[in-house]
Amino acid sequence: MLRNGLVAVRRDSDVPLATKGGSLYLKNAHLDASDMKRFIGGIEYIQGIKPCVERLNTATSSPNFGKYELMPYSVAYGCTEANFRIVEPYQIQTAPSRVSELRRPSYRLFDVNLAKSIPVTEKTRLQFRLEAFNILNTPMYDERDYQRSPTNSEFGSISKGTVFQSNFPRQIQVAVKFLF
Repeated sequence: MLRNGLVAVRRDSDVPLATKGGSLYLKNAHLDASDMKRFIGGIEYIQGIKPCVERLNTATSSPNFGKYELMPYSVAYGCTEANFRIVEPYQIQTAPSRVSELRRPSYRLFDVNLAKSIPVTEKTRLQFRLEAFNILNTPMYDERDYQRSPTNSEFGSISKGTVFQSNFPRQIQVAVKFLF
């Protein structure tokens, strides 16, 4: 019979997304978990928010001069209306620096520790341990953040081509301890 065992589950608290200056959050840009994978040019991205960004058209020769238009990468993503607006340098910056509705990627780690102690003498015992860390091999991008510049075509995403897993992959260790 196994007497000593421990199962630990750790979960990140999902830190709020910090927006860069010069952008205004207009409305909900949250994505469902099913929409978070995206491929651009064969590179996988973790898409955290809808990259629907509009900017003021300042081209005087354009028929839409003075109107807000979606950025080309927003149209390519399939956006029909904006969730963010790029604020012009001469406009008053009223946007908060963090958006509590939008969160960085979360992670869940599942660790297991199984131990069996066998008494050898009255004051000594032998302990066999099996420990597994990140047993489900869940990648964590905890130290990374989404691309926060609304003028970048990767806005709201993490590129798996340039950012790698920041935690350790699955690790299993076996140990024997002599306790006295």
